[in-house]
Amino acid sequence: MPAGIETDPQRVKQIVKNLLSNAFKFTKQGSVSLDLYRPDRKTDLSRSGLDPAEAIAIRVADTGIGMTAEQQKVIFEAFQQADGSTSRQYGGTGLGLSISRELSIKLGGQIDVASEPSQG
Repeated sequence: MPAGIETDPQRVKQIVKNLLSNAFKFTKQGSVSLDLYRPDRKTDLSRSGLDPAEAIAIRVADTGIGMTAEQQKVIFEAFQQADGSTSRQYGGTGLGLSISRELSIKLGGQIDVASEPSQG
């Protein structure tokens, strides 16, 4: 890992806080973790154009409720939640992930999701 990176620290902090907030919100029992690492060379970073050998990945993982593949398609849309509605069963506005994805794009990065129901 490099000693530092050139970016907008306030925006990166906002993204990480949004991701952690969601992880804690949807994890009643179990764990939430935050990892910083170099992505595997096979990682698809084509949307950002980053080279995995030069990139730094930030991963927020949890053991929460998880999502289906269909839910994963819409969670980055404004006002959506994991249950696919705007009912706010879990609170919040449904804007955190949408804002985080847009900020990551503006910073030259990308956000991806990997989840399965009941597995975070």
